[in-house]
Amino acid sequence: MSVTVDATATFTSLSAGSPRNVNLTTSASASAIVVVIGWSTTGGGTQPSAITVKWDTAGANQSFSLVSGATGQSTGSNKDQADVWQLANPASSGTKAITVAWTNANSGDICAMSFIGTNTTTPCINGATSGQQNNAAPQLAITTANGGYAVGVCCYDNGVITTVGQTTLFNDTGAPNANIFSNYAAATTTTTTLTGTLPGSSFWVYSGAFVQPAVVQPENNGMTALIRVSRGPGWRWRAPPKGWKRQGGILLKAA
Repeated sequence: MSVTVDATATFTSLSAGSPRNVNLTTSASASAIVVVIGWSTTGGGTQPSAITVKWDTAGANQSFSLVSGATGQSTGSNKDQADVWQLANPASSGTKAITVAWTNANSGDICAMSFIGTNTTTPCINGATSGQQNNAAPQLAITTANGGYAVGVCCYDNGVITTVGQTTLFNDTGAPNANIFSNYAAATTTTTTLTGTLPGSSFWVYSGAFVQPAVVQPENNGMTALIRVSRGPGWRWRAPPKGWKRQGGILLKAA
């Protein structure tokens, strides 16, 4: 089963201070929610800490987890940070708020999207980050597999982005201190690269992850193999026990 996009949110600015909400309308089939956050801190400021992200604080009140490896920071003209967070099995559906809280004075954006058909234990794996870069071609290669999605978020200091590659989740070119965009793509190969194009060189940082599909059990026609029989010289089948059948050299019993 391949992963499909369930719903996307409209980004919310974080510049008004902690806490901030972004609304997402999920279906009852949603198996995961992914939140992307881009932060920007002026050169002399302190980057965010004690970050929490929660789904439906008035009801399900579930906490997101930061995807391992999917947070990156830069120390360019502004201190930028890009994070990817995940929640498996949202316990409520419909239009609910995602609430992000943090310490220190920071600006930035939060956005979210939900998926159907993900792994329900760990929806996101293979977290990746670019680290600080200084050029006009933001890009992030994420280890992926056919049937899932690559999702990323990028913060950059200067100029207005010319092109957001793949599918745009949001593109904020008016954020205080830095500009932020997020994009995603259906994965068909072992590596999916998310990209953008800037008008000139800029400090930037890009983070992302792979939204993996659900584990598919091998097809066995509803039977469980319990005994494998080795047939030697002169061997022949007798009738299998009640409730069993034979298939080649294997005795099968209904699962």
